Amino acid sequence: MKKVLVIALLVVGSALAQGSSIPDFPFVFAMGQAEKDVQPDTAKMTFQIKAVHETSSNAVAKVTARSIEVINFLGKQGFGKGSLVTYELSKNEVRERKEDQELKILGYEATRRFELTFDDLAKYDLVARTLFKTDDVSDISTTFGRKDKKDIEASLLAEACADAKRSATAMAAGFDKTIGAVHCISKQGFGNIGVIFGLGADAFDGSGIMACKAGPDEDAFLFIPATIKFQNQVSVLFKLEKK
Repeated sequence: MKKVLVIALLVVGSALAQGSSIPDFPFVFAMGQAEKDVQPDTAKMTFQIKAVHETSSNAVAKVTARSIEVINFLGKQGFGKGSLVTYELSKNEVRERKEDQELKILGYEATRRFELTFDDLAKYDLVARTLFKTDDVSDISTTFGRKDKKDIEASLLAEACADAKRSATAMAAGFDKTIGAVHCISKQGFGNIGVIFGLGADAFDGSGIMACKAGPDEDAFLFIPATIKFQNQVSVLFKLEKK
């Protein structure tokens, strides 16, 4: 785990204090991080049904018929209005192209997008395999998550704050100092501080699902991840005081 720690002793009225928006008192800046691997218990799948035909009516009819087929299948698996979102039909012209120039119309492309939420991952394998084998269904993508995502991220945020405090305390002690009150805290970092001290910009996304680890059967065509990684990061600026 990499941490960036900076101790700055600034003198009021100095050129640095006058030329920047950073505090004009001694401070210690620390970044804290926490992460956790958890088993997913929910998923969100997006896909679309697409058809191309010489006439608009046939393209639309094909997408409509396939949409009814897919919706009926999902209904039998227990997916209702609360877990299945169906978007409006969209239609585009398909034109002949030559040297980046659009020529005559060859046909029409009709598309309808879907968003499917899994509250029970036991249904995932059958649904995913069926949709992958169904003609006219494309752009299938799935993200896995947790129903208690907010609780996990809140817990990790507290751990990240504690990590930043430990780092700042240890750094301050090395100079026979102690940390005081928190001056400011951010999940998005203080990019200008890194630039001022020659460390580069400190820009990062403070939280989220970072990665997935495959299940035991990694060679399977489809699989549910064994774990997903949540992380939270925080930047904190503490006042620096004498012991």
